[in-house]
Amino acid sequence: MTARRLEKRTPKVISDKMLHARVIGILSGSAYLPDGLLIASDTQSKTQLFHFSPPEIASIFTAFLDDEVRRTSDGYIDNDSQVSGTRKVFAIRE
Repeated sequence: MTARRLEKRTPKVISDKMLHARVIGILSGSAYLPDGLLIASDTQSKTQLFHFSPPEIASIFTAFLDDEVRRTSDGYIDNDSQVSGTRKVFAIRE
């Protein structure tokens, strides 16, 4: 690895990759990349990985820790989008 490529990912994608991490490593003293954390999930371990510098990983952890549930709703929803039936379970956390 000799370079990083910046890509924007949603919090869900990042958390899924961390949850399913197959490889977690520490990068230190590289001539090409800054020190940081390397994470690869089982679905990406052979093709790519995430590299987070210390400030980047700290900001991700801070965002998760500062997150609050503002509204919750769950129940059942029909195919015609009516919330009274029993076709599909849904849960919303905002």
